[in-house]
Amino acid sequence: MKHLKILIFILTICNTLFSVGEAGAIFLLISPGAAAQGTGEANVARVDDAYSSYYNPAALAFQTKRSIAGMHVNWLKQLVPDLYYEYIGFAMPQGNIGGIGGHLIFLSLGDQQATDEVGNYLGSFSSYMWALDAAYGTKITNNSALGLGFKVYHQKLADAAVAGESGKGKPYSTDFAFDISYLFKYKKEIYDFGDNDFIYNENLISTINSYVKYRIGLSIANIGPAITFIDEDQADPAPTNMRLGLFANLYKDEFSKFNVMVDMQKLLVAKYPSMDWDGDGLIGGGPGTSSFKNSEGQNEGSYSDPWYKAWATAWLDDWYYGGDLDWDGDKKIGGFYWVDGYNSDTFQFTGAIDNIIDEEEMIQEGAIPENLQSQLDGELAEYSSFDGTQTEGAYKEMGSGADRSFSNEFNEVILNTGFEFWYTDSFVLRCGYIYDNEGDIKNPTFGAGLRFGGYGFDFGYTAGSKSHPRSNSLFFSISAEI
Repeated sequence: MKHLKILIFILTICNTLFSVGEAGAIFLLISPGAAAQGTGEANVARVDDAYSSYYNPAALAFQTKRSIAGMHVNWLKQLVPDLYYEYIGFAMPQGNIGGIGGHLIFLSLGDQQATDEVGNYLGSFSSYMWALDAAYGTKITNNSALGLGFKVYHQKLADAAVAGESGKGKPYSTDFAFDISYLFKYKKEIYDFGDNDFIYNENLISTINSYVKYRIGLSIANIGPAITFIDEDQADPAPTNMRLGLFANLYKDEFSKFNVMVDMQKLLVAKYPSMDWDGDGLIGGGPGTSSFKNSEGQNEGSYSDPWYKAWATAWLDDWYYGGDLDWDGDKKIGGFYWVDGYNSDTFQFTGAIDNIIDEEEMIQEGAIPENLQSQLDGELAEYSSFDGTQTEGAYKEMGSGADRSFSNEFNEVILNTGFEFWYTDSFVLRCGYIYDNEGDIKNPTFGAGLRFGGYGFDFGYTAGSKSHPRSNSLFFSISAEI
């Protein structure tokens, strides 16, 4: 019971942070850096500093100055008052062989209260998560580079002494993962022809300026084995996340420049709920049985694909694979029919057509009156029974597999868009937008930054409605060339 409460707390935070709760260790997906927060978290193609080991290790190959950076933020303070996030990272160029970098992330989940099975207070404990990362980037051409990263991360949900569940698992987990990335840079060069403006002569040409016109970045982070706490059969996949981004300079003169950046993110995690794969209307052996395998030996209970398979199946699991969903967990598809505007107690149509599933409109399987059957056009939609948590709703089970489409996959795609306006190289204004349809995160962002004497100070702000847990978040970060 104690561990169940803790896990519910963690999952609540994870589902608030991101679009889906399909993976574990979601804290690895919190975007560090106030500059990135100001541009809607779009940074995989823009990054060129001590945040490279997180966003795109390949960017380390192009850096020419050593740097460090750090950020502190009270994360989701409207949801949990003592939740905070820390980041510190570095980048060190290594000449012709590329560059190295790394970072440390620490997320404190605050203090928790432990209770026994009947609710008696047993004391308090702290929960936290951390990740330690090392990265390397090297050029493969003058304009492109590859990057690799390796990280160890730890999640502590409770004290072992408090848990009281010896032999049933552990309230903490230590795991590892890899990152791979790519970066392409296109530079625009400006030439000076001297006194021979109308005569092309290679011997007279000298480059007086060059700058990055656009970049394309790709990163696949957190590639690793599943994460286990209490039950190995309920292990969560690592949060393998793909970022594909574009950075472009749209305007540049002697004093100012204007940049735009766009990232697309998707979790490369394939996780299947309990569903009827063979079409016999049962999950495994059906109600009253313990097996989730069907007559063909296929698992019809919930499970996830291993990481090396999920890279491909993550684009198919929500629409192409599987069958009808067992929403209520009774190991049987269907059980109730819904007829909008029909009262199952009086066996009469009320005419109240409102497209809302009400409990009195649900008819148990096998109890459909003949007069009702004759009055209905088309096939009845079969739904699961109420699970006790809904007052006006039920989940469609029969035919739910056919209702899925490829557009469901795009519901999990997160779009990050950002803009920067620089005045000289000392002052910058930023704005952006986070669009996460499935996670209901549609927040504008703003930011600003200063650079002088090798130091950088950045500010980021996430706006939105007052009720949204991510709104009104302030981010501050500092960086320095060393």
